[in-house]
Amino acid sequence: MKGFYLRWLFAMILPMLVLALSPVGSNAQDGGIRIEKQTPGVVDAPPTIAIQKPEILSITTKDVDVKMTCMDDDPAGCKNVTLEADGKQILSSVDGLDTVISLAEYEGRGVTLKFTGYDSAGQRTEAVRYVNVDSGNRRLSLVNSFPNARSLDLDSARVLLLHENNFEIRDLHSGQVIASIPNSLDAAIKEAYLTPKGAMIRTNATIYEWREDRLSFVLDTYAYATFDSLIKIKGNYALIKKNYCGVLRNLLTGADTIIAPSCSIEGLLEDGTAIYSSGNEDGVFRQYKEGIGSSVFFVAPPGYVMIGTDEVSTLLMKFGSEDKFPLKYTLLLHTSSGNRELGPFVIGYLPEHAYKLDIMQNNGWIAHFQFGHSEKEEEGILGPLELWVISPDGTEQQVADEDYYDRLESISENGDVLFKTEGSYDTFYVSDNVAGQRDGFIRIPVGITNPVWRGDQLYGIMSFDNQITQVYRINTDSNPEQPDTTAPVISKVKPADGVTITTATPTLSAKLTDKHSGINADSIRLKLDGEVLQAHYEITTMTVTASAYGLSNGIHHLEIIVADRAGNTALSTTSFQKKDLEPTGKLQFTTLATMVDERAGTVTATVYRSGGSSGGLTVNYRTWNRSASAGSDYIFSSGQLTFANGEMKKSIQVKIVNDTYKEQLEVFYLSLYAPSEEGALGANTETTFIIRDDD
Repeated sequence: MKGFYLRWLFAMILPMLVLALSPVGSNAQDGGIRIEKQTPGVVDAPPTIAIQKPEILSITTKDVDVKMTCMDDDPAGCKNVTLEADGKQILSSVDGLDTVISLAEYEGRGVTLKFTGYDSAGQRTEAVRYVNVDSGNRRLSLVNSFPNARSLDLDSARVLLLHENNFEIRDLHSGQVIASIPNSLDAAIKEAYLTPKGAMIRTNATIYEWREDRLSFVLDTYAYATFDSLIKIKGNYALIKKNYCGVLRNLLTGADTIIAPSCSIEGLLEDGTAIYSSGNEDGVFRQYKEGIGSSVFFVAPPGYVMIGTDEVSTLLMKFGSEDKFPLKYTLLLHTSSGNRELGPFVIGYLPEHAYKLDIMQNNGWIAHFQFGHSEKEEEGILGPLELWVISPDGTEQQVADEDYYDRLESISENGDVLFKTEGSYDTFYVSDNVAGQRDGFIRIPVGITNPVWRGDQLYGIMSFDNQITQVYRINTDSNPEQPDTTAPVISKVKPADGVTITTATPTLSAKLTDKHSGINADSIRLKLDGEVLQAHYEITTMTVTASAYGLSNGIHHLEIIVADRAGNTALSTTSFQKKDLEPTGKLQFTTLATMVDERAGTVTATVYRSGGSSGGLTVNYRTWNRSASAGSDYIFSSGQLTFANGEMKKSIQVKIVNDTYKEQLEVFYLSLYAPSEEGALGANTETTFIIRDDD
């Protein structure tokens, strides 16, 4: 045992003695950090660098401010600092940088700046900054930055993020977390879209719904299916293609309704109207509305398929004959005014050319591609590739050609067309539209990915290696130099100016919008007759509400004050009247009691209206037992009387049962109750019927 203990002690101590006695050479390496020979037991830490400029992710003109400091535990400090741009050294100094550099040669693309600090022992520390060099960056206004986050979707008020493996919905402008849930999905997130209660989230093969505090399975899919062919989301509804069925989901309640057992989903309107088609009804498009059911929406001419539909128009398309060259397609625009054919447009000489069938519509505007005119068309030589926009009134305008246009991205509700040129650095453009709101088209600054329209405002994302996501508002005006001087908009004020209300406890509300800087929720004030009320601002609906109590009769003044994040303020002043509802008549029976013989068969009671006859009103009635019993002595009766404008009296008949039994006097009565809000009950709300036996 003693020998075992000595061998164990020797094995433990020997390596430590070797390590302590071994010299630390100048070529010793540890994890890529060079360690200089020094006094045993003293550790030389690598240098520390701090980069003040530029930010970890930024967009800038060709002249860039750089500022960096280097510190080391050696009294001599840092020995050297360098700055590289995409691997090319452009600066070197002793212990810091504070200057302006030119990145003109990188104009129109991104560049990685690597800062390196060295100490006297040769150890180094590195840090990088990613800069997009674009002289057009004055079109961008930073809305917010989200560290360690990936942006999945946004609207004008909210942003959906994947942040440290949590799904988060935040206020787009303040960054405040509105809702959060852990990411329990075991697959990469492919795409996601905001909903009123959460989001629809897609992995490569499955779609889930985040609703309130849980992730629920929606459907399985395959990798190359587009999201829009599987689910269409609009307002408070989602239209889902599930197990060959069309399913309409109310995103507020979570309730599902199967609209058809086998169908193709075609479109979804803001009010939840689902547009679909069935294979057994060629050319027939149907609509389904929650609570109403299904009906025919549109019957298309032969050969047409639906491209899209919204509240203004429906767009359909058909190909020409494949036996005739060049291949062409025709559009059909259906509106409330009727049908209008557009085209035909040339799409190429081979069916494979149809893959580039860029056609989109929004709010009556249409964007589409075609090959331009060629005098050698019959020889198989096509004209140039062109992008066109058609306005709701039918005016057509070319907005781009093949020098700039590779792919159509989207079209806004105002006819602005977003397209891009593909290359080593994808470049996005926004076209002029037929309304002539700008001259030519503008280029979206480099580094912006996934630009999206939200209403008539264009937003873009810039991100870097999942370290930071930045959301920018893109100014598409002709003159992007102007700062935000536009005040917020206050609309849909309730009670509206000049109205009369009858309740003493109204809910006051208004919609607050600002498409430039966003609403500053902390600035919102609602004053009623000079008194500040406690208000609640709902980000998703952009609505502010407040409750008032105990309002007296008379005129009341409502004042709403709000500011945006640029400091612009808006004021709304309205007045409304509180007035107790004056009844348009009192209702009562004309008699308090009526004697009726058993053999009479019926008895009649008259209800008289007094104190006013203008307008309509209603009142309910029913019979009640006393000594007479319903069924054996009379027939139970109940219902509602409706008085039309100017009508003064109504009658109620009750059936009497003529039996063969000898009986005493029997009694039942009839009562009035629950008049409509416009009316009131008089003094005589009950009348008694006395049945006299005749056997």
